[in-house]
Amino acid sequence: MVIAAAIMILLSLSGCMQRYGSLKTNPDLTEAFKNQLDLPDYNYYYCGRASRPYAVVGIDRQYEFHGKSWLKIETKDDVYKKAAAILTWNRDWSRGSDVLDPAGKKIGIWFSYYRSTGVEVGPENMVSVYNPYRTSDDFKDTQNSPGP
Repeated sequence: MVIAAAIMILLSLSGCMQRYGSLKTNPDLTEAFKNQLDLPDYNYYYCGRASRPYAVVGIDRQYEFHGKSWLKIETKDDVYKKAAAILTWNRDWSRGSDVLDPAGKKIGIWFSYYRSTGVEVGPENMVSVYNPYRTSDDFKDTQNSPGP
């Protein structure tokens, strides 16, 4: 009985994890953002203040991006300006990363001094990338919520 319950729990957890992607540090992207080298033709967004963003994310155009705290960046020049603003905060910690879907396929890129965030891939190519900045109020809200 205990073994059956454990198997059911593991199967349930693995089903929940199938929709979550990840970030994988990519030194080439770090250099591309720092030196304003050619970036992929993605849809770009930033979160945080316009003059001091927390992160920039680029999502492959075949995906639909959902992020309530993210704002669209219209031009590549503006992508580089947002990256430069991130670098003024913390040049040493800022990193570029590949955004990966649950299967490990690259679906976008990330630049921030934050090293991690949540990536959720839903049905019909919908992608959500969470704001990496969390206030203490955010943690209180998630403790009382029923979950994702």
